[in-house]
Amino acid sequence: PADGPLWFIRNLMVVSLTTPVLYLLLKRKVTAIIFISALILFNFIGSDVQLTGLSNGAFLFFSTGACLAIHDIDFTRIPHKAGIPLMLMYIPSQLILNTFDDSSIYAPTAYLLTSAVKIPATLYIVSLLFRKGVLKPTPELTKISFLLYAIHGIIVGMILKSLYVTMDSENPAVLLGIYIATPCI
Repeated sequence: PADGPLWFIRNLMVVSLTTPVLYLLLKRKVTAIIFISALILFNFIGSDVQLTGLSNGAFLFFSTGACLAIHDIDFTRIPHKAGIPLMLMYIPSQLILNTFDDSSIYAPTAYLLTSAVKIPATLYIVSLLFRKGVLKPTPELTKISFLLYAIHGIIVGMILKSLYVTMDSENPAVLLGIYIATPCI
């Protein structure tokens, strides 16, 4: 389908068939660390399984989520001592990522490294905004979360396309502005 998130749902459905094996691998912290580290390494070097429905990314995200659930780890509880440096590294890491051309052999590595900063930084910022009362839970959005996930690629794609066309998308600072403006829009 034209809507990319639906491809990932298919991959997650295939990965979910391996749940019993994944549970055995992830229930012990040592094997979980080794397994997830191997998946990160495979993603790092750009080695992906070439079978329909299977992808390293799906296994990585599914396994990471399963591991957090199995070991009762709340990944939104990022300590303040880690959250502040992550926030400070967020924008510089995105600016660095913006300098890489998608065809560069270093682009996947740069993407993974910046994601390792941006994902926990975003979780920290959002959890901080919830704790300070700036953001409040929205039960209406929770009820339609799958629909939002399924259509977000189309909506974000239209926003990105219009911003790229109207702005200087070669400039890393402009790309950063587009990156920040898109979810706000």
